[in-house]
Amino acid sequence: MKKNIKASMVIAALMLSVPTVNASGIVKYQGKELVTKKDVDARMKELKIDSMQGDQVYMQVLIQLAEEKLMAKQISDSKMKSDPEFLRIAKANAEEFERQYFFQKEAKKRITSQMRQSVYDQIKASMQGKKEIKPRILVVEDEKKATEVSASLKKGESFESLVQKHSIDPSKENSKGAGLLDRFVPEEGFSVEDPKEIANLKEGVVSKPMKSMLQNKLVYTFFLIEKGNRRDFELPPIDTPEVAGHIEQIIMRQMVGVVQADLIRQLEVFDLKGNKFPLMPEQTNPQDGIPLIGGGVKN
Repeated sequence: MKKNIKASMVIAALMLSVPTVNASGIVKYQGKELVTKKDVDARMKELKIDSMQGDQVYMQVLIQLAEEKLMAKQISDSKMKSDPEFLRIAKANAEEFERQYFFQKEAKKRITSQMRQSVYDQIKASMQGKKEIKPRILVVEDEKKATEVSASLKKGESFESLVQKHSIDPSKENSKGAGLLDRFVPEEGFSVEDPKEIANLKEGVVSKPMKSMLQNKLVYTFFLIEKGNRRDFELPPIDTPEVAGHIEQIIMRQMVGVVQADLIRQLEVFDLKGNKFPLMPEQTNPQDGIPLIGGGVKN
């Protein structure tokens, strides 16, 4: 289920008054201009979002930008940045960020095409024999609403009309079909309580409401897999941006540890008796294609 850019209700509750948006897309806060159309156009360009995608996308970007500017104003007005405790914590966090940035930058230098191919092959092997689906989904916020939708389905009301009436997921706006996801997803890729229920769901049959998660919130989701929308899992090519990014994340998690260990191994540490103390044992079971701690690669 795709995440949508939404205005934070927490922010609105914290403020004495919330920003208002006029018809031309300008945001005002307490009567003063907060966000201009120029600001939104610049953010759209930064995010590489085409303005032709419509008013809804434009307004989502505008509201997100308004939140950011509103919080920046609140922080500035609070004088928080001159508070000693804030400065202490900010310094500590900045130092940790510097360390992590350094290790990630160094780790990235060590990533090779061999490592990427090795991880890709392992992902492909792990998905052998599994299925992926592109279902229609109907998401409601609580059990009471799920019971109401279930009753309407039993009475013969169409899944599509119920999506339009009740679903809180952005997929309800899909022009190709209400509730239809825009891509195939592995059956076990949905955050439902029991993924086996999706695997066992017959095509053309609406599922019972399944407990699932949407934006870290418990919701209830109905699934409908139409004919032809279940197939053998097909891993996209290795250079597909989404796949390449996922592979890099997997490798980076291990490579950061390798860089840290190699750096530490350059230290010479002696115990109280003057004997050299070994700091880092050699990695014994690395993933294929990932460098051993201290040097070398397992093939």
